[in-house]
Amino acid sequence: MNTTRIQNTLETLFQDSARWLHPGRRVVFWYDPEQQFTSSFNELQLEGVEKLQLADTAFTVKYHLLVEQPNQTFLLYAPFAEPAPQENWLLDIQKSGLTFSADPAALIYADLGLRSRGLEIVIREHAKFFKSRKRTEALQAMGISPDSDERGLLLAMLSVLAGLKVPDAGTLIRRVLLGGLLESDNALWSDIERFISSEAFWEIVQEHTDFPKQNPSLNKLFVQLLITHFAKSLHDTIPPQLANQVITPGQRAYAFIDQWMRDQQDSLGWKILSSEVAEQLHIFDAIENLEPEVLFEAASFEVVDKVLIRTCVKTLQMQMGQQITELTPWRTWLQARHVIP
Repeated sequence: MNTTRIQNTLETLFQDSARWLHPGRRVVFWYDPEQQFTSSFNELQLEGVEKLQLADTAFTVKYHLLVEQPNQTFLLYAPFAEPAPQENWLLDIQKSGLTFSADPAALIYADLGLRSRGLEIVIREHAKFFKSRKRTEALQAMGISPDSDERGLLLAMLSVLAGLKVPDAGTLIRRVLLGGLLESDNALWSDIERFISSEAFWEIVQEHTDFPKQNPSLNKLFVQLLITHFAKSLHDTIPPQLANQVITPGQRAYAFIDQWMRDQQDSLGWKILSSEVAEQLHIFDAIENLEPEVLFEAASFEVVDKVLIRTCVKTLQMQMGQQITELTPWRTWLQARHVIP
């Protein structure tokens, strides 16, 4: 391992206050059970940091740190494995400091500025993702919170694959769906499966939209999101043949589609996918007999306009030559359609 790389990482570790939960002096423990980095430790020159290789008894070290130099910042290098908690006589000091490692996953963990040591395991489990310097640098550029948990880290990694500048569950899901509803033809989906996991994606989907994780698919996801939005627009007057596609409670699913529809950049993609689903589920046939007062607020499918126009024409034909009394509500209905995105 390059000593310069280790030195830069340690300097950042000592200097970045966001990584420390307390003010005052800082102590970093470095366990090296295979003694791979002894020479690197000896070569390190860290300004303001005293290096100490653990060899004496723990009580001697403790006396040195707590009594002789209580304000000094230390790098404690241990050329042995980390002891079990019940056998670690320096555990109290270690708990108030940070632990460093020089293997690739640990260095990435340190570079990201994370606090939860469990995330080092997550990084190690996704080595394929971090083999790319471009992906790793994009993740660093996101400025992930030091207090991020596993879900937050995975969301950020998935967001990198989607080309996002910041972690965002809604935009991530939208980008995946815009890549195509058939997994085998979706390049972003292939990257997710290759570099992270489909399970991580579905966890985020469920949390953000309430979509159930049982036997999920991209087509099923979009269909249920769209039908749920449709059901809410109809004030839950949903045709029976579509009722089994509604997500409950549905507020998050409705909000997800509503934001997508109103997005200037992505609304066209939504319309294309919505048209595919309308054809797939024969939406026109399902709603052609619904009353206009039920339909006029619904914008989930463009075929709603066709049904309303057809109903309006029929109403006009039926009242030809008669006093028009039933057309007054149409002004309200059509004006409402005019402001729907």
